[in-house]
Amino acid sequence: MAIHSPAHISCTCVGAIRTSLCWKFALTRYLKAGTSFPWTTGFSSTAHLHEHPSFEAERAYLIVWIAADYSQLGASEPRNTHESLKRAAHAFQVAAGCLSFLTSRMVSTPPPAPLDQQAPCLAQLMLAQAQECFWQKAVMDSLKATTIAKLAQSVSDLYATCAQYITSASLPSDWSRHIECKRWHFAAAASYRKSCDDLDHRRHADELGRLMLASTSVHRAQTCVSRTMLPAVTRDLQSLQQVIQTNLRRAEKDNELIYLEAPTHAASLPEIGSALLAKDLCPLQLRAPLAYLKAQASSAMPIWFGRLVTYGIDVAVRLYEDRKTQFLQHELEASVMELNEALSKALASMHTHSLLQRLATPHRVPPKWFEYVTHIRTCEVSELYERLEMMDETSQTCHALFNQLKTYAAKHPHETWTHVLDEYDHTLMQAASSDAQILAKLHSVEDLLKTMERGQMALHEWAMPVLHALDQVYSAHTGEIRMLRVQVEQLEDAVKERQALVLRARAEAESDDIGERLMQAARERHLGETSATEASMVDPAELQDVMDEAFQRYTVYVQELQASASLQKDRIRQMQHDQTCLLRCADLAQALDAQALAWDQVESAYTTWEALQHNMEEGTAFYNKLYDMLRRLADNNGLENA
Repeated sequence: MAIHSPAHISCTCVGAIRTSLCWKFALTRYLKAGTSFPWTTGFSSTAHLHEHPSFEAERAYLIVWIAADYSQLGASEPRNTHESLKRAAHAFQVAAGCLSFLTSRMVSTPPPAPLDQQAPCLAQLMLAQAQECFWQKAVMDSLKATTIAKLAQSVSDLYATCAQYITSASLPSDWSRHIECKRWHFAAAASYRKSCDDLDHRRHADELGRLMLASTSVHRAQTCVSRTMLPAVTRDLQSLQQVIQTNLRRAEKDNELIYLEAPTHAASLPEIGSALLAKDLCPLQLRAPLAYLKAQASSAMPIWFGRLVTYGIDVAVRLYEDRKTQFLQHELEASVMELNEALSKALASMHTHSLLQRLATPHRVPPKWFEYVTHIRTCEVSELYERLEMMDETSQTCHALFNQLKTYAAKHPHETWTHVLDEYDHTLMQAASSDAQILAKLHSVEDLLKTMERGQMALHEWAMPVLHALDQVYSAHTGEIRMLRVQVEQLEDAVKERQALVLRARAEAESDDIGERLMQAARERHLGETSATEASMVDPAELQDVMDEAFQRYTVYVQELQASASLQKDRIRQMQHDQTCLLRCADLAQALDAQALAWDQVESAYTTWEALQHNMEEGTAFYNKLYDMLRRLADNNGLENA
């Protein structure tokens, strides 16, 4: 079986195209191909074309093309002479080597579908046909039956391995039937040849078992025959079937008349063994294309793109790109992040932002105070007292009913009554304690809440002494406060400058293309040049000085960052000193403490007001529930009219 190639071009020409393409691929490895290459599946001359815009796809299909040409060379041999069999076996082995080479590259660069599934299957098919040539030569040379049997068994094993890939490889159905037919054909041939050896060594039971197994195998091969198979294949199969049937009838007759032995079961027959002579033969053009081109190069036929780029230059370019990436991510950006985090921690520990905010607007009160005023007006202090009185009335009702129950219990003493009333008495005492705490909270913030009820102006007037003191302090220390704000702004500007530094470095790295510079240096130093007698490769280490010189442009960013780090450290130290000196001023410290106290009082008053509403709601619900429980207890004991 042979794969169809798209056109009649010699294997040598296709190999030259493929090896030359390796040089061009090295040149454009870091560029997009931008070209689509049309190919067919190779199983039919009328198959549709598929485009793959990739140099890797082009290389993969060229390899399959080479394998297809070699397989056609092997299939075209008549195989009626020793030399013809040798040429056919060699062609099939080279085809298998090409496909195995493609399979070995799947881990790093998988070929396009469906080649990734078909290549392993076709490689085994080529090896099977090569092994078949060795078997045919052994038959022509009349070698021992055991040797021929082992060769045939190896052919069957290779076809069986190929059959395992058929489903995933999506081969045409006639190919699948042909492979299965060949598999069982040679399994039958191997069993027949081994039966001949058993007959020579008088192993009559084994001989009969082998012939029965051969008859079964040849029958399975017959079921796979299709109209598309070559007539020679069907004739060989029919001939083998006749030979097996003739020998099987003879062996059965001899056994019935003479030997009287039970045929050996197929599972108990000794293994035939194998003699695998076919192997992968990968052409040098595939195994080492660059070395092959250099060895074939001459002044009359130079290497395509040979003086433009080499593998060594490509490696040098990738090393330079990795070096830039490492510099940007792990050196420049990491250092910028560390400096920004150190600045944030320093400002947070000194509370500089909050200090400046308190001093910068001495006449202003927090905006949330106005929200507090609006909320408190929805439930003023007088309303809180009214709700407290309603809760107290419900409490008195509970106490009155509880006292009636106590009087009734005194007249009708019982252990259960005593226990229940003790629990209610304890609950009422705890409730009274909670009520007293609520009243105390209300008294503590009553004056400030009434001030907030009168509106924003009243609250602002209440805070005026504190605000006036802050205003005086601000006027007295305006210079120091402004200097502190300038220092903070300078540090924040330094953060923006470092971010701009990173962006400039990234922009320069993206535009920095060292490929042309390395190529020029290689040409000037005569690196990687080839001749008819000498082939050399470019060592990336020979271009290290060029890469170091090109990388010097990035040292300016490191220097700027180091200067920024040193300046930030000095500014933080100076700001800490100035802020400490400012806070040591007695008038400033006293004004800030008074402001903090006033602000805390407002916050505490509003928080207490919210808590009081919640406590009163809970208290009212508690007393209502308690009264219901006491009422049920009284009703259950006949105290309805009590």
